[in-house]
Amino acid sequence: MAEVALYDRESVIQLHFPKTSSGRLAADYFVPIVKNGTKSYIDNVDQPLLIAKVDNEIVPLVINNGEQDQCYLTSPIAYYIHYVADFIRTINHKPLRISLQLLIAGLKHIFGFLKLNRVVYVNNWLLPTGPFLALERKQIDLLIKKLSCQFPRHAIVFKGCTEAAHEQLNRMTATGLLKIVHRQVYTWDQSTIEDINLSTAKQRRTFKTDQKFLKNTPYQLSCMNGKHAEKLDYSQALCNLYRELYVKKYSRYSLQYNDRWFQHTLASECFNFVGFFHKASEQTLQGFISYYKSEQQLISSLVGHQTLEAKDTGLYRCSISYLCKQSKEENLPVNLSSGAGEFKRRRGAKPSFEFDFVYIHHLSKWQQLGWRLLALMYNTLAKKIFTTMKV
Repeated sequence: MAEVALYDRESVIQLHFPKTSSGRLAADYFVPIVKNGTKSYIDNVDQPLLIAKVDNEIVPLVINNGEQDQCYLTSPIAYYIHYVADFIRTINHKPLRISLQLLIAGLKHIFGFLKLNRVVYVNNWLLPTGPFLALERKQIDLLIKKLSCQFPRHAIVFKGCTEAAHEQLNRMTATGLLKIVHRQVYTWDQSTIEDINLSTAKQRRTFKTDQKFLKNTPYQLSCMNGKHAEKLDYSQALCNLYRELYVKKYSRYSLQYNDRWFQHTLASECFNFVGFFHKASEQTLQGFISYYKSEQQLISSLVGHQTLEAKDTGLYRCSISYLCKQSKEENLPVNLSSGAGEFKRRRGAKPSFEFDFVYIHHLSKWQQLGWRLLALMYNTLAKKIFTTMKV
């Protein structure tokens, strides 16, 4: 019989971590956030955290008691309404844009009334892209039983389930939970550009051109966890570059990491930060990427750069090229997260849908109705938009 134990900011010191990638990520990265509170690291997240230990697996939990809707990763309304509304404003096709804006405005009131924001997020690492959920069917069932008893008015939302992880997706689908399309993500694997056909030949040429561009870039690529971290504190510079892209350009509902978060992750042994410095001045940081490793893949964590400069100097191209290079060297696929779909496809990245799986059977009929309506909308209309627009 599987065992489930929950740990909060007081009891987490009693937790013994397994020597796995998720165990290391939890001990090194997530536990300090549990202890010090989310607001210390992320300006727009102020929610309680728990850690579940299911047998020997570590699973982080984020609790939303219905009040918080400022961050897309910790609030269904923030993601499915506010964050999506910011994306809709970028659609050039005016009739489609207006129709979707009217639809979202109506759904906002419906979902608010139906208390859609009251959730327990399972496998939420407070990262844009988290590792796969590594639980067996019996473990999932037992965790649901534990959480639904402790949080009888909260939906239980499992994150990090993608088509790329076939076994995991089949396991989650077999549970009978409500499956909702969350977004489209892209995975690059060296094997995809080694197939012999016309499209992969083009992708192979693009990959080689990118790698040549990476070698001749005007930037010096330096590991920021090493010598640069020792010489200078770049946490504020990283924070500024990150916010320039994710918060100012995309949406204020993105995770608003502050400089303390960057200090924390720079010191972590789990994350790799690579800075793009002007060769003429090693102290002038123009952009960065960060990534971490799970047993199954490399995971792109963040990319940051000046949005105006990136187009002219190829900062984003350098970032993706570097991640593909690391993927090839470590012989692991790399999850390039979502966005810039056409750019990633041209380099051989394969799209797959990421899903939320939601347990709602213990909720009132009204709350269940809200989640079923959300699933209907996103599994049909949103899925078609993601595919057509190559989001």
